[in-house]
Amino acid sequence: MTSTDEYTISEKYRKPLDYEKLLLDQISSISHYRNERKYQNYIVSIETLIIMLPNELRKTVMVYKKDNEIVYSLGNKDKYDNLWLYINQLLEENNIIFKTSFIKTYV
Repeated sequence: MTSTDEYTISEKYRKPLDYEKLLLDQISSISHYRNERKYQNYIVSIETLIIMLPNELRKTVMVYKKDNEIVYSLGNKDKYDNLWLYINQLLEENNIIFKTSFIKTYV
């Protein structure tokens, strides 16, 4: 088998990972759990989202968690609300959610 055959076979079974969609699905889950008042799932989903963030954002969020003494606990729901707001702000500022598009204007 040549390397071309191996490439074709491996491409047949592998699809690119749509990480952006995974992030958006995770955000949707967080919203759902918060709305349904399933706080344990809500908190776990935020923790999972942090793991899924791009490296620089993840580091920034971990510093925020440490500075605000946010630890996994159902008693920290309000702190997790603030953490989620902070994460959303970072995602928006980095053009991951609510993407801005540029409209070409003619002069």
